[in-house]
Amino acid sequence: SVSKSRAEVIARDQIGTLNSQLTQERQTSLGVTKYIWRTLRDERVRGRPGGKYPYARPSHWERDGREYEWAKPPSESPDDGHAGTPILCRCGSEPVLD
Repeated sequence: SVSKSRAEVIARDQIGTLNSQLTQERQTSLGVTKYIWRTLRDERVRGRPGGKYPYARPSHWERDGREYEWAKPPSESPDDGHAGTPILCRCGSEPVLD
């Protein structure tokens, strides 16, 4: 009973979430404990001034370039998390190599 467009949104979201979880697993298994939040820096980034979603919270635009620990995911809202984990998040995580 799910429409085709809704099914596509769910599939896209789940692929992104899986990719984020695989990235986390790869990085932590190599001993990486921190990452830098990276956005696509386009008009669809949550919280981008003048973009499609300028008032979105949490703002992924503000997180771009900031460092986070894999052991402590961001938690400003119930659906928050590491880069790529929130619903339809297109962000990624660049490993911090010491």
